[in-house]
Amino acid sequence: MRENNNSKEIKTYQERQGWFSDRIGKIIYRNKTSCNCVVCEKVYREGLLIEDLQHSGYVCDCEFSFNVDGHKLRYFDTIEERDEYELLIKDINHMERLNQMIKRIYDTEDEKNN
Repeated sequence: MRENNNSKEIKTYQERQGWFSDRIGKIIYRNKTSCNCVVCEKVYREGLLIEDLQHSGYVCDCEFSFNVDGHKLRYFDTIEERDEYELLIKDINHMERLNQMIKRIYDTEDEKNN
């Protein structure tokens, strides 16, 4: 099972490498993360110009490493795509919290009935 996950991660990483290298000379945009440093805030607001192949590889590595650490970092072609992604993540997080709340309610009811 782990081997399949590794193969999937490698394929995803390679696809993202291609995505980043296709954007050399273009500005890309990232979603908001838990990091509030000056650089991250500026890149969030203004985007990031991919300078060359080495830079594209570095940014890809940053995205991949950040996600391995359990964060959700993703770069996009447009601010609109980024904003849509962020709304989707909020909706998913909201649904997860609702499901947890419902589970607690049912667990409490089960305890009362036993």
